[in-house]
Amino acid sequence: MKIKLIIFILTILIILSGCKSEKEKNKEKYDSAINQVITLESKRISDIKALKREEVGIIVYGKGKYIELIYTIKPDNQIESIYKIDQQKKYKYITKKDLNKILDKAENTFKNTSYTENVGLK
Repeated sequence: MKIKLIIFILTILIILSGCKSEKEKNKEKYDSAINQVITLESKRISDIKALKREEVGIIVYGKGKYIELIYTIKPDNQIESIYKIDQQKKYKYITKKDLNKILDKAENTFKNTSYTENVGLK
């Protein structure tokens, strides 16, 4: 009887340890894309600040089509940058002018997030 109980408990533990949460799956799914965008943004603002992933709010929209980065340079200066993936699977920075055009066409894409990291109350 004890052996059956031990086997049952071990089976449950193995099953539960193999299950990943949706957030963990999405983190793995978007990890390389987020790293690519943070590298691009770091290069873009290299003369101002060095970015660290843990200090940047990250929002993924449209199943990875758009990635938004939110960070502060000074306490009163919050920056929001958005990158869009192109046909070659490379992310490109979207200027504010182009962003307004995109928002007009793809407004629904930005209503729901696919993944968020470091956003909200801390």
